[in-house]
Amino acid sequence: MPSYYVCKCFFTKNIFLRKYKLHVSFESERKFRKEYREILYDRGCISDISFQEVLSEIESEITRRRVSGKLFMESKALTEGNYRKLHPDIFILKEDYLTPEFLQIVSQCKNSKNSTYVHLLKSIRDHGERIYSFSVFTLEFCQLLLEELVHYEKADIPKQRPNTMNRYGILLDVLGFDSFLEALRESYLLPLSRLLYPEWVEGGLDSHKTFTVKYNMQGDRELNYHFDNAEVTLNVCLGREFSGGDLKFGKMWTMPCPKEEMICIEHRVGWGILHRGRHMHLAESLENGERENMIIWMRSSTIRNEQCPLCQERPHLVPFEGFGDGFT
Repeated sequence: MPSYYVCKCFFTKNIFLRKYKLHVSFESERKFRKEYREILYDRGCISDISFQEVLSEIESEITRRRVSGKLFMESKALTEGNYRKLHPDIFILKEDYLTPEFLQIVSQCKNSKNSTYVHLLKSIRDHGERIYSFSVFTLEFCQLLLEELVHYEKADIPKQRPNTMNRYGILLDVLGFDSFLEALRESYLLPLSRLLYPEWVEGGLDSHKTFTVKYNMQGDRELNYHFDNAEVTLNVCLGREFSGGDLKFGKMWTMPCPKEEMICIEHRVGWGILHRGRHMHLAESLENGERENMIIWMRSSTIRNEQCPLCQERPHLVPFEGFGDGFT
């Protein structure tokens, strides 16, 4: 396994303040006050006490990031040694778990020398702005995976959450799905991504970060406008009973997009939504019920070694355990 890194901006940029629905950067308290004090005031952070709470929250998040690689490896080892799987068979990818429609799409990408973007669009849904959807997992597999996730949550094992935007998700590599996800990425999603996003898949997609997100009326109900730390993202709805919570897309990165021009996509169980990671998007508020999704952030070290998606500069690399942020 090659050595992976993070860009040093990982410790200073894209810090999410949930209460104020704001992503911030933090290099020093003095600079932060100058850049964000007025913005935070307008969002309800009025008192000095509230502002100090923000600073404490940022300090806590930076500390978490600095040890997250080590915690990832420790949590993975602890899970491997102590977790008793409910459905052991689903931890190895089998084509029985994938829908015939998805297998046909991938076969077309891999085996037909004449396969083109136009031909592929006959088999998938094109939502515009290079956003696509198609069936991926069978309903039976989705149900088995949901049961496994519930079983894992009940296990007396410390759990590391994906990030501060998703408080109730599960890191699937920690749970033991590494070989499953590597096979899915390399053998199925890479051929598809090469055809749809060739400029983002130069050199392949050689790492990933995969996690679940959970929305319900008691916990997280929505997700703020953001882009992913990925070259290509697949978002698959695993199910449960729900209404609302549609995915909405704006423009790439910081390009403005009026709300009326945003692309709205409804979640369907077993279906995946494929998009460029740096395409801005949000999840609307869940109206009722509960929904759980699998998020696969696929990364190309060739692309991100030239430009970090967070600071948009050539990365200043810092050694990190595990896959880091996909830099090599």
